[in-house]
Amino acid sequence: MRGFFLLPKLILIRRCICFVSLFILALLTSSCATGGFKDAAAVNLELRFYRWDSVCITKPDTRKGGFIPVLDVAEVIHEISRLKVSRDLATVVIGSCYHDWQAAEIAAEWNKRLTAQGFRRVVALRGGERAKLNGLPIIADFVFSTRDERVRIARSEAASALIP
Repeated sequence: MRGFFLLPKLILIRRCICFVSLFILALLTSSCATGGFKDAAAVNLELRFYRWDSVCITKPDTRKGGFIPVLDVAEVIHEISRLKVSRDLATVVIGSCYHDWQAAEIAAEWNKRLTAQGFRRVVALRGGERAKLNGLPIIADFVFSTRDERVRIARSEAASALIP
């Protein structure tokens, strides 16, 4: 009879332990997701990279007939040379379908192309389901100065191995 009264208490204790562990897990995962890019307001040029023949310029707004044109790299560079925007910060959002080492190579190539267009800082971000830049993981953050080119270390080991 004594074990009968003990069973509901054990179930209650088990449920409390499960609740507390889920709560702690939720706190840990949400604290990990708070990092990432935070300078969306300062971005002068935003590119969405899908493939080398499928790139969209999403900032400044380049819509034609209400649609964002899909361009290849040569067309993007031509369009950028015509844009009258400040050349302080450019972002390239690279799709999540690429491995870290591929994303690092893509980031390095865009850094070359965009610094040739006069941009002083190029940030490559890992794309996701969200359309907003703030909070996206940083693949690489390139800062160009007149004396030398410095690279802020990328977030992944594979990316930092490939970026000079």
